[in-house]
Amino acid sequence: MTRIDEARHLGARPDAAVALTDSDGRTFPFGDMLGKPLILLLSYYGCDGTCPAINVELARVLAKVDRFRLGEDYRVLTVSFDARDDERTAADFLAKTGAAAEARRGGWRHAVVSDREVKRFAAGVGFNFFWSDAAQAFMHPNVLVFLTPQGRIARYIYGTRMDAATIENALIDADWERIANSTAVFDMLTGACFSYNYATGRYQLNYALVIGLGSLLLGLSLMAAGAWAYRRKIGEEHRMPEFKKTVGALLALAAAGPALAEKTIPTAARIVDPAAGWDHLWRDVLIDITVIGIIFAMITAYLIWKYRRRPGNEQGSAPRLSAAAAIGWVVIPSFVFMADDFYLAANGWQLWNTFREVPADRLEVQLESGMYSWDYTYPNGVQTQNELKVPAGKPVLLRMTSRDTLHNHYIPDFRVKEDSMPGRITYLWFYPQKPGTHVVTCTEYCGVMHSYMAGQVVVLPPAEYQAWYEAEGAKVKKAAAPAETVGKTPA
Repeated sequence: MTRIDEARHLGARPDAAVALTDSDGRTFPFGDMLGKPLILLLSYYGCDGTCPAINVELARVLAKVDRFRLGEDYRVLTVSFDARDDERTAADFLAKTGAAAEARRGGWRHAVVSDREVKRFAAGVGFNFFWSDAAQAFMHPNVLVFLTPQGRIARYIYGTRMDAATIENALIDADWERIANSTAVFDMLTGACFSYNYATGRYQLNYALVIGLGSLLLGLSLMAAGAWAYRRKIGEEHRMPEFKKTVGALLALAAAGPALAEKTIPTAARIVDPAAGWDHLWRDVLIDITVIGIIFAMITAYLIWKYRRRPGNEQGSAPRLSAAAAIGWVVIPSFVFMADDFYLAANGWQLWNTFREVPADRLEVQLESGMYSWDYTYPNGVQTQNELKVPAGKPVLLRMTSRDTLHNHYIPDFRVKEDSMPGRITYLWFYPQKPGTHVVTCTEYCGVMHSYMAGQVVVLPPAEYQAWYEAEGAKVKKAAAPAETVGKTPA
């Protein structure tokens, strides 16, 4: 009762048409609260324990949130799950919890829902509750539900104690689509540097990222210290101004590398199937390393021949380079190859963004992985194991989780793979265009029978798929229907 089945509900979208009545007696659909990130609380207004406490605590913490403004950047909605509550008890609760000022500005509303809809609305966000005769109170989790502007559940934060940083991070998660496409650099850095810990229900510093950045800074610092020491050692101060000009020009060239590459990056509108883009990028990489390998092999062969051992020159000799020439021979090739790498990285980044943007017209299938099978659930309730049937010519989205350990769903023919893990919802999509059968395998070691965790994607012609989908759906519907009364006396 204290936790929600997050694997099932993260990414879900509660019914936006549910009718609510606020503390002023105005009726409105739940969808009116969307369009901005929403913090949803389910309480009951007759509670004298944790319900007012969590609302009061939230009001106190929101006053300390500086980066987002209540009403302008996000909204808050408290909904009672007690069918006995009405607009009068909602108004009393609002005054008692200190949210009246926010309510007047339209940022925080207190509402009730009809007895007919309350259980369905609560179940839509995974919120379970029951009445205890012994305690004469409702038993329920204390949780804040964060929803995206589109109405999907993005995060759950538990407990009656909270802090402004946790609220801000959860709002960033809920509004990440807008933030990622904006210039809110600080919010992007915060979203990257802090990750949600499902065990504690709180955000924590992303230690792997911090260690990685620290290692990078340490390496750059050591390089700078080495260059400084070498400069002092060679003592050729008169060469440095010319060297600085050369390095400045090379830096400008390297900075222009991504811009030059951007002109040749295919836009999302031109990429119908990301798999074709990955194949093209892989060919670019193969050509790139082949050409570079040939150039290096030719240079190596030339140097071996030029400085080969000759009679009368047992020790050999080579011209001594000046400091500027030595540094130039290191810096110029490095920046040339960096510009080439920027080109490939820019293409890869563009393709990755395209892959993460799922087409709106798609077939969405739920996937639960486990030792050692792939369990698929279609929108009509049809379930299959280790075989995913899909129609040709329609993008397919897999919304994935795991019931036990880490797995990785890999479809080589469509160039897609993604981890599925307990307590999180991940996704991948692919675009099957021709009928056929394609291998599915797990690419994360998940146990002693890992190699047996295989399946297949069967792409069917649209008409054949629709016939199968409707036939299997009818079986599911028939199995779910109540059985006829046995032993009924004939009329």
